[in-house]
Amino acid sequence: MEKVAVNYEKMYYGFPVILVSFYDVNGLPNVTTISSSYTLKDMVVLGFSSKGYAINQIKEVRDFVINVPDRSMMDAISYCGSTTGYDLGKFDNVNLTHVKSQSVNAPVIRECPISIECTLSDIIEREQFKGITNILAHIKGRLVAKDYLNDDGGLQSSEFDNVFYIGDGHQKGFRYMQ
Repeated sequence: MEKVAVNYEKMYYGFPVILVSFYDVNGLPNVTTISSSYTLKDMVVLGFSSKGYAINQIKEVRDFVINVPDRSMMDAISYCGSTTGYDLGKFDNVNLTHVKSQSVNAPVIRECPISIECTLSDIIEREQFKGITNILAHIKGRLVAKDYLNDDGGLQSSEFDNVFYIGDGHQKGFRYMQ
């Protein structure tokens, strides 16, 4: 396979889209779309634009929930990723239901088949990567829709219809798992 050198500002090669929900410093629920994440055991790492409303609220409130949407939520995914929380509470303008988490002080999105409840543990900002904030968090709880579990309580991967983000800094697109 022949390869060509490219000079993209950034390159997303297929990361799962997630909706991060939180209560802001005034106790109001809000949500944002991101795609930079990974988990290992009870640790999760998320990447944000440093100037975004969500990351600046999460730095203060510390609790948040990672909600994994499916393809049926494309309108909410797009809206929550293109509208800033500085201007409005996004839950007021999308067809998503926020429910208080039992494990952390943050809202779970009822329509998402997976929710991961988290508490911020570390903030990583480096001069070399100006404008980017990474956070480490401790996973406090995991919730999975019953339809996504087999009889033994394991995940049924065939039920998932995840959305993946792919982009090069100029163009972006979504792909589906199925």
